[in-house]
Amino acid sequence: MARLIIWLSVSVVLLSGCSLSKEAEIEIRVEALRYAFKAETANWEWEGKKWTEISQSIFVVECDAHGTEVIKNLGDYPVAGELVNVGDRGGGFVEPISGKSVAFWEVKEVVRSKDGAYLVDVGCTMGGLHGYGQILRLEKIAGRWVVISSTPTWVS
Repeated sequence: MARLIIWLSVSVVLLSGCSLSKEAEIEIRVEALRYAFKAETANWEWEGKKWTEISQSIFVVECDAHGTEVIKNLGDYPVAGELVNVGDRGGGFVEPISGKSVAFWEVKEVVRSKDGAYLVDVGCTMGGLHGYGQILRLEKIAGRWVVISSTPTWVS
């Protein structure tokens, strides 16, 4: 009986170490989106003008989980949960009042890899980078989630 109790206690501790808290899930999604926004706005070009400033864009974000909290934690970025009025100008989406470029981003899933890092599938579902995405590998370093590597994906 004592062995069973010890075995169950060890199992619970090990299993709890594998699960991700809600706060950690939100932090991972936020860091993945921040990375994607910075990496991709550096590559945007519209009518011969480089769109390197994040402030020239609006990001509409969809998450498979905790969407409201993720959007709230991206408050220092021009992020919206949804936009009602978006126009199509030459293949790109533009918010008519501000004239800002609009890109719709989705965090598709967060999966733990065998080595303890987390893989995040993030991609642009509509807008100037429609079909572009990344598989990001994040690890917690010094108490912060950090993108260790990225693998671009492209859906045509």
